[in-house]
Amino acid sequence: MTESPLWLIELRAELSEAGLGLCDIIDVDRLDDATWMVPTAERPASGSLLLVGNAGAGLWRSLPEENSGSVQRLDPSTDPVDSFSHRITDKALNRHLPDVERMSLYPFGRCPADLVALGSVLGWHTPSPMGLGIHQSFGMWTAYRALWWLNTSAVGPTVGASTALVDRNRPGPCDSCATTDCVEACPPQALERGRRIDLDACIGHRTKAGSSCAQRCLAREACPVGSHHRYNDDQIAYHYSISLQSMLRNIGGV
Repeated sequence: MTESPLWLIELRAELSEAGLGLCDIIDVDRLDDATWMVPTAERPASGSLLLVGNAGAGLWRSLPEENSGSVQRLDPSTDPVDSFSHRITDKALNRHLPDVERMSLYPFGRCPADLVALGSVLGWHTPSPMGLGIHQSFGMWTAYRALWWLNTSAVGPTVGASTALVDRNRPGPCDSCATTDCVEACPPQALERGRRIDLDACIGHRTKAGSSCAQRCLAREACPVGSHHRYNDDQIAYHYSISLQSMLRNIGGV
């Protein structure tokens, strides 16, 4: 593996201070079809993708004061987490790569890549019974926050080699886990080790009046991997309130 260029090392350090502790870049011509959600003609023909994510609860603590603290003070319509993540990465890129052409693909923009597949080949996670990727150190407490296309031809040929592709089928924490805590903690029994999550059962339970999973996922919280990196209750309630609203809209509940 080629050593990461200085600008990438400095970019990672700056983003990590803001709670965005995951940051990797890879040339688009090294990605296979499974990484894309659009036809070949709609994919970037050159350049690199920069994927940024949070690891643990640091991002929530980094939000501006008016957008942090109690979940009741947050307005999901303004996307405070998305806006902060975009703004921080944009400023950092402007500082470290001021002359490099770039385009935001996520959270603002038409994202052509499957973020889960991209995170998998970058080695960020492996599959879990919950359908979420699980990180070797941070467990279930990571999330994708920004994806950028960069015209890296201007900064040298070593950029795209700074990250090695990882086998999607490699063993992960769930393969060696001695417990089934997450499976047993799921109220609608939507999980089964080694199988896909039963989304109908999950959504059906979450959208019930007074559901115990309305603003949290008890199975996710029961996972022992990286449990000390768990989001605080306000952050959990915020994210799950947004996902619940989306579920209700999709089934005509609101």
